[in-house]
Formats: sequence, C-alpha cells, structure tokens
Amino acid sequence: MSLPLWSDDTFNPGSIAGLMISLDARQTSTLLDTSDAIISVDNTAVKTWNDTSGNANHFTQGTANNRPVWLTNVINGLPALSFFPGANVSNLTATDSASMNYTQFYTAGVVVRKEVKVANERIWGKWTVTGNLREHSLVVNFSDVFVGMGMVSPDSGGAATLATSASTFAINTPAIIEFWYDGSALFIFRNGTQIATQALASINNSTGNYMLGSRDGLAEPFEGYIGAFRAWNVLPTASQRLANRQDLARTWGITIA
Repeated sequence: MSLPLWSDDTFNPGSIAGLMISLDARQTSTLLDTSDAIISVDNTAVKTWNDTSGNANHFTQGTANNRPVWLTNVINGLPALSFFPGANVSNLTATDSASMNYTQFYTAGVVVRKEVKVANERIWGKWTVTGNLREHSLVVNFSDVFVGMGMVSPDSGGAATLATSASTFAINTPAIIEFWYDGSALFIFRNGTQIATQALASINNSTGNYMLGSRDGLAEPFEGYIGAFRAWNVLPTASQRLANRQDLARTWGITIA
C-alpha cells in the first residue's frame, strides 16, 4: 500500500516554510523493518521511519525489542505505528540536526491512546533528561490530561513550565493534537479546539534528540498509536495551521471544530 504524502492536490506540508519533520504511516515506502526492507506486512516491527521533509531527520530504533509495530487498520481504516506493543516499551529517535534549531515551533500529530496507565506518557518531544537537554514535550500525565512542557532557556535542570488541559485524553478515540510555542506562550489544541495554554518567556533550544513514544532511556512510554507527525522550526500563520489541520482531518477521517 502506498498512498500520497498528503490527502489531495491542494495541500503539501512542505509548502509551509520551516518544515523539519514529516512522517506518515500510510507511506510504507518510508517504513523499514529489521532487515531494512520496506514494510508490506501487517504487525511488522519498525526499525526506521524515514522523514520526508527533505531534512533527513529519520527516526530509528536500534534495539529489536524496543521497536514500535506497524498495523494496517488502526485509525479509521488507516495504518499507524503502535507504541508499547505487547510487554515491550518502544520508541523512535531522530538525532538532533541544524534543521531542529528554533525559537518558536509547531507540532501536529494524529494519535490514539490505547489505555489508561496512570503514569506520565511522552507522546513526542525533544526532552533528554541526561545532560539536561530538556526543551519541549507533549505528555499525558497521571491525571490523564494533556500537558505541554517547555523548559526556560537556558536549561538549568529546574522545573518546567506546564500548559495543562482540563479535559482527559479519551481511550480509542483518534485525535489531531497540535502543540506549539509562539515566543511567549505554549498552546495545545485538540481537533481544532484550544485545550491549554501557559505563558513562557523563552524556551531552551538545545542539542537533545527528537523522540516519539517516550523520553530518553525509554522512560515514560506512550501506550498508543501515531499515524502521522509533522513539526516546524517556526510558527506557521493561523491560516497555515488551519490548512495543516484540515488536511490531517480529511486524510484521517477526524472531525474538527
């Protein structure tokens, strides 16, 4: 199965300047198995998820037991990567690069949560505790609510600034989650509706790697599915964010506000 990188001819995420990461689980040509072959079979472990932004920010996992699994029918009939499959914690990591430098950022993903774990679950972010390379991260916390975390620059190992939602992350309900920083505040949107914001004067732009499914050391794993993930090293305009959101909604069959 090989589907276009975007849902129709009217939108291309690369048309918005600053795209640093673009991942789509529908594109089997970007997914490599343990033997570095293109994935074609359901329930296959993913060694590499190749970035199509043009920046070569590819996500990999070198340890076989810690790889997510590609499933063909997860989000409204479309495929996704299953993180924390079975009893094994999993994640994917992209090495920091020049394209990941930012003073503002915008991230958007299509995600589904499997079950309530009553624990912090890192969905995505640049959040390496070792060496104090904390930057930003999207989390589902102990209370099952979304938390957007940002570390004030420079990172001194102190407390992070948190944008915390009031509503919980429902189980087995596909959602488009957007998390961004505009230079003065963190924001989280779910399906086009703002659910959290918090002022933040500046943000740490360090050399930590980008991770999907956990933070460094496989800590605080996300037990859920990711169908698509896009990230920009600038903040797109409101109309550009809307275009991206609408594209994800059309593609993945999710209703947005």
